[in-house]
Formats: sequence, structure tokens, C-alpha cells
Amino acid sequence: MDLGKFDVIADAERGAAVHLRNPYTQAPLSADDGSPVEILVKGADAAAFRRAQRDAQNRVAQRPSPRRPLTFEEAEVYSSRLLAAVTIGWRNIVVDGETWEFNEAAAVALYERFEWIRTQVDEGVNDRRRFAPEATRV
Repeated sequence: MDLGKFDVIADAERGAAVHLRNPYTQAPLSADDGSPVEILVKGADAAAFRRAQRDAQNRVAQRPSPRRPLTFEEAEVYSSRLLAAVTIGWRNIVVDGETWEFNEAAAVALYERFEWIRTQVDEGVNDRRRFAPEATRV
């Protein structure tokens, strides 16, 4: 078995779509035209993920009391920023009747407001099967 064929970093860099699911029923969400409600992300093996992880760890280490455990709220903010760093786009994101344009700040806001979306995207980012060469791509 040639282990060189498992280039998880390159595969994570190509990205994949996370099709959002109804938080109550787990049914896939669709726009009015039937197209999927999706968030496009790079995987946890991507350089952007590792950079964002290092940045978060450095911010924690630079706090006035770095040995103090993170509060739940701080952890949520770090998680939202980490996921936003690997979010590369989205389709059909509508909040309160308004279509949201994608940018990193909007991604942070989306993840901070909707924990269920943050959870689904986190699961997607960390699922290497989603980024496998034979998987459907962005």
C-alpha cells in the first residue's frame, strides 16, 4: 500500500459542501427553488484550519490568566472564528428574510447566532470522508 496516495492536505484544500439539515428533523434544507442550502468549507487538514487553530491557541496563551480555563462563551467565539477561517462560501443562506452575502465576518456572525449550524459545519470540516478524492466536490 502506497501511503503517498492519501494526500489529506491537498484534498482538504479543495473543499467540500456541507448541506445543512433541519435541526429538529435532520431533513436536508432546500431553497424555494429546490437547490440545497450549503456552506462550502475546507477540511481540518487544510493550512487555513491549522493557522486559525494556532492563532486561537496563541490568543489563549496571551490572556491575562492563560491558565484559567476558557469560559463557554470564549470557546464559542474561538470555534466560530476557526470555522469561519475555513469557510470559503455558501449557497442560499437567508436569515430573517434577507439573503446573506458571504464574507468571513458574516460567517462568524452566522456561527455565533446559530449553534446548530456551527455544529453541523464543525462535523463536516472534521469528516475526512467528505474530502476524499471520490467524494462530491464544491
